Amino acid sequence: GDENLKNNKEYYQLLNKDLYATRFLKLTADLNFSHYNTQAISSYNVSSLKFGNEMDIFGKSKYDEEINKIEIEKSTVLSEKEKETLFKNILTAYANYSMYFELVKLQEERIKNIKENLSFIEKAVKDGKLPAIEYDNWQLKLLNEEENLLKYQKALETYLKILKITSGLDQIKPLQDYSLTKEELNQIYSQKEDYLKTSPNVKAIDLEKKLNDALYKKEKNYWIPNLLLSYERQINKDPTGNGNQNIFTVGIMSNIFYGGLKYKLLSLSVRDRILNIQKYRESLNLNQNLESLYTSVFYDIDRLEAYKKQIQSSYDIYEKYLKAYKMGLANFVVLDKYYYDYINATNNYIKQSTTHT
Repeated sequence: GDENLKNNKEYYQLLNKDLYATRFLKLTADLNFSHYNTQAISSYNVSSLKFGNEMDIFGKSKYDEEINKIEIEKSTVLSEKEKETLFKNILTAYANYSMYFELVKLQEERIKNIKENLSFIEKAVKDGKLPAIEYDNWQLKLLNEEENLLKYQKALETYLKILKITSGLDQIKPLQDYSLTKEELNQIYSQKEDYLKTSPNVKAIDLEKKLNDALYKKEKNYWIPNLLLSYERQINKDPTGNGNQNIFTVGIMSNIFYGGLKYKLLSLSVRDRILNIQKYRESLNLNQNLESLYTSVFYDIDRLEAYKKQIQSSYDIYEKYLKAYKMGLANFVVLDKYYYDYINATNNYIKQSTTHT
């Protein structure tokens, strides 16, 4: 991105240097040979060598200079857009990496607990306290959780690779235990207007409008003349005896008629209206996305607190039913329901906390 930006800037800077170098010095040379057939006098030949210089003393090239400067600004903004997109991709990948890191840890803990329960169930079945089907139920639960662990580990490895490629880092640490407060969120939200003004997407459209305006001015002022200076040496074989001549010329050259000007200017005016609509839509979309994100995160802060309570409550219930189950006072189906209530609560908390903090 930075290398491309550097090359773009250099390209348009060189174009401007070309304009500066040729503004007052654009030399031409013409070598001519003419043969005149006349009735009054004998035919004769004229040879001439003419040197000319075209000078932009009225500022015709200033519009091209302005266009090149705007193109340099556009290169910078496009680089900002690329960096913003890259940052969003890294942030999304990092959030997913942190989420699966926590899910893997939690899954390993679940598998450890199930294996501990299996040891108890196996002994209880041997002692005749529980039917053999109970051991099969726990074995199936273990297989399901091991399958989930493999799925989470694969996702974790995938996002780790994405992060290393996009960030260029070899070591990636997961998100630390951090909770965004409403005060911090409101502080970030208070900068919304600044972001709307400096968003690369909006700035890019503004520069397109600026470029369109410069093109409009350039086309409208097509008539601006250039100063011409020339020196011509004629070797004249005129039999009347006029002889050789030195001719010095000062003149002005201008385009006096441009048939398609009206339609060219109209097309640029239409493009300006199109860009105005694009800017309005882009600003509206940005504003809506920011409002939606703020509202979502604001209520997710409360939702996270509710998930914490839900985790604790569901785990306490599961623990009670596990004790009752081991005493033969509860069946596996009811215990399994409360187990998955606890799992869902912890999964929801992990997903919400890693996504919005």
